[in-house]
Amino acid sequence: MPDAALPPAHSTPAEFAEAIGRAVLAWQDVELRCAHLYVWLLDARNAQGAISSISTIHSMTMRSMMLKVAARYLFQTPEFEDLTEEFEDLMSSMAACSRLRNRLSHSEVAEELTENGWAYKLQTPGIETAAASIGKGGGSTRAKSQPLDFPTIKAAEGQFRALAENLHSFEEQLRERMESV
Repeated sequence: MPDAALPPAHSTPAEFAEAIGRAVLAWQDVELRCAHLYVWLLDARNAQGAISSISTIHSMTMRSMMLKVAARYLFQTPEFEDLTEEFEDLMSSMAACSRLRNRLSHSEVAEELTENGWAYKLQTPGIETAAASIGKGGGSTRAKSQPLDFPTIKAAEGQFRALAENLHSFEEQLRERMESV
């Protein structure tokens, strides 16, 4: 008997699209939590200005760098240096989730007829690159990563929500510490 907690490997097109949409929408919570954390890392008196500045950056890599730079200076003080490892773990988790979010947002749907019906997956499109074609007598296609199946896509929403909650918990811990110093 299949485990009820695991989503089925196959889905309808509507279920597949809904799972992608729910995961991508859950990512918004991560971005919001990053903006709030940034305010606390900067000890910003102008919270709206700090939130606006990090929100103007669209690259999660750059937002992560902004958080790391702000944290580096705060965590140099004895009252906060013990938070460094937890923060670095959060940033590593965020980087992995960001890659998954990008794959969800920028991949294309592939369908395959199996003995159980149609199966849908997300796969990165092959991209023709000019640089790869130099000296090879024609264009080359960038290697694709492993496709994302329905259970992986369904699980992404939970991963993103858990990351947002962990960021929020860290923010609360930081806020309490700052208010007590």
